[in-house]
Amino acid sequence: MEKDISMLHRLLHSMNDSSKDLLGLIDKIIASIENQKKLDTKSDVGKVERELEQEKEKNRVLKEEINEFKNDLNVKKQKINELNLELVKYKQTTNVLPPLNTGDEPQPSILLPIKITNDHIITSVKKKYWGSIERKVGLEQLKNFVEGAKELIITDSFFYCGGFSKPENEEYLNNIKEIIDPSKINKLHIITNPKNKTDAIRDEVHKIYGKKLTEAFTFDIHDRIWIVDSKKASLLGTSLNSIGNKLAFFLPLPYNDLESMKKELKKAKLLHDQKRKKRMTLHELSLDEFISFASNDTVLSKYLIGN
Repeated sequence: MEKDISMLHRLLHSMNDSSKDLLGLIDKIIASIENQKKLDTKSDVGKVERELEQEKEKNRVLKEEINEFKNDLNVKKQKINELNLELVKYKQTTNVLPPLNTGDEPQPSILLPIKITNDHIITSVKKKYWGSIERKVGLEQLKNFVEGAKELIITDSFFYCGGFSKPENEEYLNNIKEIIDPSKINKLHIITNPKNKTDAIRDEVHKIYGKKLTEAFTFDIHDRIWIVDSKKASLLGTSLNSIGNKLAFFLPLPYNDLESMKKELKKAKLLHDQKRKKRMTLHELSLDEFISFASNDTVLSKYLIGN
């Protein structure tokens, strides 16, 4: 019996020692886990710090590129200012008349390398095609087409530009009056580009036609089209001020194209003069009416070509 009790005491001591060892092992495991967490945390912080440094570097490079762009822009602005000054000087020098030619050779005209539309900087000499046979023939054809018109619509992006010199501007205004007789026309509607105009030309056209004149402005029409009394139209391959300068066609607009053009002008609200609160009216035309009206011209078939 005493032996049994002694064995139980030894077993109890052994169990106590084992539990102490187990608890010690558990403490070590917990400590190891905590250390690993600290290491992982340090690793994450380091990764974030590296990413932050990368973003800082990207921002630095971007700022350098922005500064380079600004510097380049300033250089270009300076260059533009210099060119503007040179242009002003050039405009001043072009106002000087060339010396008279005392020989038998005709005096050559001065050709400007760029188009200048402001009336106060133009020269006093004509370009070669002004007054040429080609221009006279083209203007005569246009005059014949417009003759008898009561209402006329013109789409021409450069209608108010005129010429390159004062004599050209005077001739241009005379051309307009000869083609569109102010005493016979009832309504004249000009559709043009707002940027392509000389104020002096526009003012003179307004003086010539007065309340008969209305206008609309757009950037969306390229072709030069003349519409007479809603009944016939012609496509002019160049602007009125450039007739005779280069090869260009003067072609009748087929019936379907004319009606489509009318619809587009109405849709774009280009028949309305917002400043004068006036509206140009375009009437729809049947094919029979079109043929009947066109038959008054020399060649009927040319108005029926196309779709």
